[in-house]
Amino acid sequence: MARLFIGLLVAVLTTVLARTIIAVLGLDAKALRLVQPFLEILREKLRLLAWALSAIVGLLLLVLWLVFRFDERLSNWMSPRPALGSLYKVDQPVLKFEMNRTTGKNDAEMAVKLQNGNPELLEFRCELRATVNGKDLDQPLIFNGYVNAGTSTTLITRVRDVPAKVTGDIVEVTGRMRYDVTYYFPANKAGTRRTSKLVEWQTKSRLKGVSGETRIDMFVTFGDEIEE
Repeated sequence: MARLFIGLLVAVLTTVLARTIIAVLGLDAKALRLVQPFLEILREKLRLLAWALSAIVGLLLLVLWLVFRFDERLSNWMSPRPALGSLYKVDQPVLKFEMNRTTGKNDAEMAVKLQNGNPELLEFRCELRATVNGKDLDQPLIFNGYVNAGTSTTLITRVRDVPAKVTGDIVEVTGRMRYDVTYYFPANKAGTRRTSKLVEWQTKSRLKGVSGETRIDMFVTFGDEIEE
């Protein structure tokens, strides 16, 4: 115990003596002047390191923002809108050609079914344009509608007094319909999506009888598709 006390006393006295000598000789200022250049270099390197780390963090945040599309997520959170391509075509589009060989008046009806893939009700605005055998719809058909979550709606247009292309007993039908649909959640009509597509039907078939209904297979193609 006495040895420990003596050791502590010697340490205190040595420290006081050393500090007295350093103060008398002004060694603190000299030592500070000696290490000042190194401190400046160290401070500059720390500043550069801080800027480098800030740039790395900024680039990392930018990459994460772009990869995970936080801007779109934020926009959807603040102004929710349907998922891209969530109002989509299902089943085969249908063209029904009604030919009356007695009166010479022929009508065509075209239909496309769209499915709502969202978990919520959709409201939509649709514009239909159509032509059959060179006969255009009198004017674009524009209407609004709703489609429930997980269900479908059918877009239908009818062209009347269509000319018949008949060669012998072969009838030819060529029809085109363009649908352009803007859809959105009713609570946020500004958060819109758009789907648009050109549907084309083509067939050549032999006439079977004067009256009655005949089902004819048609070649269906799609073009100029837009999803936005």
